[in-house]
Amino acid sequence: MLCYLGVPFVSVLAPLAVLILRARSSGYVRQHATQALNLAITIALYNVCAVIAAGMLALVAVGVALEVAGPAALALWLVALAYLMRAAARASLGEFYQLPRWICATIAR
Repeated sequence: MLCYLGVPFVSVLAPLAVLILRARSSGYVRQHATQALNLAITIALYNVCAVIAAGMLALVAVGVALEVAGPAALALWLVALAYLMRAAARASLGEFYQLPRWICATIAR
């Protein structure tokens, strides 16, 4: 549960720390930490794409860039936060929650 709840605050560092420290002790912890790490990396990549899109739109007009990229990045963050809370709740109950593939790419295994 700690790896999911740490993603909004320290991004990749929380699930990576849990994965390094506790992965060998439990397969259950490894599954959750790997999924949280994948989500953190995917969200970071989405944010990089939003910054690139905002930069390209800023070449036309800064106002357009703020009106388009800002709400898109905020919406992505809110959706990711909702899925993080669902996964953390399931982890606290001892269950596994599979995040949708459109928001969480499999990068780390």
